[in-house]
Amino acid sequence: MWNRSLLSLLCTLLGLVLAFERGEAFTPKKTSTKNVPKKHVVSNTMMGTRSLDVHPESVSELVSPIVHPILIPRGGSISMDDDEGTFVMRKLRNTIRSVLKIGDRNIPIVAKLMRGVLGCVEAVSGLTLLPQEKSESKRDKKKSRSGSSGNKKKKKETSTSSSNKKNKPNKNTGGQAQSHLSKELKMSNPNYRIQRELKEFMKAPPPNLSVKVGKNIRVWIITMRGTKGSLYEGESYRLRVQFPANYPTDPPSVYFLKPTPRHEHVYTNGDICLSLLGKDWRPNMTAQSIGMSILSILSGAGRKSLPMDNAAHSLNKPGQKQDDWVYHDDNC
Repeated sequence: MWNRSLLSLLCTLLGLVLAFERGEAFTPKKTSTKNVPKKHVVSNTMMGTRSLDVHPESVSELVSPIVHPILIPRGGSISMDDDEGTFVMRKLRNTIRSVLKIGDRNIPIVAKLMRGVLGCVEAVSGLTLLPQEKSESKRDKKKSRSGSSGNKKKKKETSTSSSNKKNKPNKNTGGQAQSHLSKELKMSNPNYRIQRELKEFMKAPPPNLSVKVGKNIRVWIITMRGTKGSLYEGESYRLRVQFPANYPTDPPSVYFLKPTPRHEHVYTNGDICLSLLGKDWRPNMTAQSIGMSILSILSGAGRKSLPMDNAAHSLNKPGQKQDDWVYHDDNC
């Protein structure tokens, strides 16, 4: 449908242009010059200026009222009322703009041909039919608006990404621990006791001790820093604490991650000779109290040495139950 209408319009415009080129658009009737109210001036910048006595009524009879104010024969232009010409040209430009938009969407080739034909008509008639400046200015405005909106979107995206990075919990600062603490657990939940201990630990951590928790709340990493004045001053070690299924009936599994401190009650595989992790464990004890006891053992050491049976025990898997352990002395 659009193809036919555009092609018909193109053919009509081409026919009019050819007619004007031959000078056959209209032939004014020979009328007497008597009682002619007005002489119409026909001008052409290319071929000079000449006068033509044309009666207005004869022109309106011969030329359609839609065509003669717009298209003018070769060699001259017919003067018309300014208000009427402005109105007609504005309507014509709007129509041409709409047709070209439709052509650009559906058949760009025909729209391109129409622009060429309209350019020829502009060259012959001296009229401006293609409102190029307005369309270009609108396109420029749209481009500038789209560019500014794109920059705003990019700024928003960068700001939101930076805010997300800022708000994203950091595992090194206990972000996972905070997520565990935000959960509401019932007392019947097996993790309720562990959550409560974690909350107390983080609320008031003992000196030289800190805790980190990953996705599993039942596995803690306690960082231990040597106390001032001790043999381990300035040194830092890590304890791995894992809570068994029947905690607190059974003690947690606690051992040092490598590198391990050189101590007479600490094996090189990470195990710790401590009775609180075996026969002396009580359900009212906590992981925090175990960490404080181990730090106390390190702080009270008089020399750095390995356990006597380290060579036999160091090949064992660390963190096993200490039910059958024989402790070195009463300080363990």
